[in-house]
Amino acid sequence: MSKLNLDLVKAFEIGLRKETSITIDRQITGWDESALHVSDLPYTTGGLCPHQLWLRLKGYKKKEDTCGELLMYRNGHIQEERAKELWKIGLPKEWEIYAENIALSPESNIPSWINGEYDVLLRNKKTEEHVIVDVKTVRGGKFRYLKEADPKNEIQLQGYMEALGVDNGILFYIDREGQNFCKQFQVERNTRAVMEGCDKLYFFSQLKEPPEKVELCIKIKENKKFESISLDYPWQCQWCKYLDISCDGADSLPKKYRNINSKVIAHLKDSVLEMGEEYLELQPIVEKLLK
Repeated sequence: MSKLNLDLVKAFEIGLRKETSITIDRQITGWDESALHVSDLPYTTGGLCPHQLWLRLKGYKKKEDTCGELLMYRNGHIQEERAKELWKIGLPKEWEIYAENIALSPESNIPSWINGEYDVLLRNKKTEEHVIVDVKTVRGGKFRYLKEADPKNEIQLQGYMEALGVDNGILFYIDREGQNFCKQFQVERNTRAVMEGCDKLYFFSQLKEPPEKVELCIKIKENKKFESISLDYPWQCQWCKYLDISCDGADSLPKKYRNINSKVIAHLKDSVLEMGEEYLELQPIVEKLLK
């Protein structure tokens, strides 16, 4: 993959410094939770929980979004729309925004039963080169640790690239808190990963019974005389809207233990498991994870 000579961060900065007004006018439309979307591809790569996807497709009950979450989503939309306006001002003269917020055509290169809407399609007016851009807004804490594209975002963008037959893509991250500004990562087209992901999505959607949930992560630390054991509760469960509504979470861990992360709950000495007294209830789970 040849490196793109296209600095969207610089274009964003130029636009930010030159803009004279802010206009946001994008209709917020409904999202069909019973359908498969390009943004579901991360469920096929181990980044998200397929059990959650299955519950959504089948219409199971979940927690409603809080007002804070709705505000966060809205602010994300505003940041995305502002990015496009700033690029229109700051892009090099040979580049243009060719299309934005366009739903995928049924005639695209991926199965027609997968829906999707890409953020931006850029075009080089001289070379006819095209680049798909996916805009992501992230918390400042996460932004500081972004050294490469998030794999979950990468497979989604590759889905849009495959659908349109475009070889170049850019993931553009904005710190929603503002202080860390923005950054970009070039993404390479990956036909195999996308098509395998589409097959897996179809497989999940056809299951009569839900797929396995994500599991607790067991950690074993070696010491001189014994090994200490701790468990981590998956972040996928912590943020899941179905938890305690339609799903009991990873390994059906009782609610009172969900803040258990990194706490030593047991020891292994000469291959014999010794549970901490307050964690005896978890012994069957630990034994299963140790196998």
